[in-house]
Amino acid sequence: ESNAICGMPQSIAYNSGYSYYPTAHPGAWVKFYPAGNNHYSIQFGAYSVDPTIGNRHNGWKMNLHGATGTFLPFQLVWHQGGKDDYSGPLQTNVKIGGYWDSSEVNNVYSHLGTFDIPAQYLVSAPVSKVRGRFGGWFQFDRMLERDENDPNRGTSFFASFTWGDPRTSVAPYFVDWGLTRKGTFPTRPNDTVSLGMKMMWVNPKLTSWVRELQGTGATGIYKPSGEHAIELNYGWRPTPWLLIRPGAQYIWSMGGTNKYKNPLILDFETGITL
Repeated sequence: ESNAICGMPQSIAYNSGYSYYPTAHPGAWVKFYPAGNNHYSIQFGAYSVDPTIGNRHNGWKMNLHGATGTFLPFQLVWHQGGKDDYSGPLQTNVKIGGYWDSSEVNNVYSHLGTFDIPAQYLVSAPVSKVRGRFGGWFQFDRMLERDENDPNRGTSFFASFTWGDPRTSVAPYFVDWGLTRKGTFPTRPNDTVSLGMKMMWVNPKLTSWVRELQGTGATGIYKPSGEHAIELNYGWRPTPWLLIRPGAQYIWSMGGTNKYKNPLILDFETGITL
């Protein structure tokens, strides 16, 4: 099952030293409102990059031993809309950000093993060290309409694009987008129906390297290109504190190659809000 369609573009996590739940990295961030209101904001942060923090026995690691560098993100935000989704102008958010990671890491060729390249071919990969990987992102969301008869119902659109350091990123290009409708039927004002799609392209350096390897007669290898997926789900709220969300996903070129058949996946999610 893919969790690629998320509030945080997933490619940032595996293109940099950033990490997400369940691990937590020491860090700090600040946020400024230069215009004195929430229409514009600027955010900066600094977080420890520690590849070992997710290891066993590190569930309560509070020191910096094992850190390889510092993850430094920044983000500019433009916001327009009323005080909430139910009144005033329709909500719109535009976010532009980027990061720099001071760690020294292996270049993108070190990820070839992810695509099941046999070990006898990996020894010839031009792996080298790189310091200072970087990347950026763009996010946009817009409430398209609010029902006149019931302001609690409405339709929203979201999209994002991320770009990663071509020297080190296994997936330097990542796009996702989607639509969410809240208030599906007259008797279901809090239910949602959502349609989303993600498109991820593998670093062309890896594609070219494997293509050249295939040209020499190498067998048993698959050229990495990318993985794309579409998802449709329904969020049923029998009560305000309970969410039951069945869904379906279809994935193209699973694993970034054509090694496996395209799967149709049925998923099921529940959530309790206390």
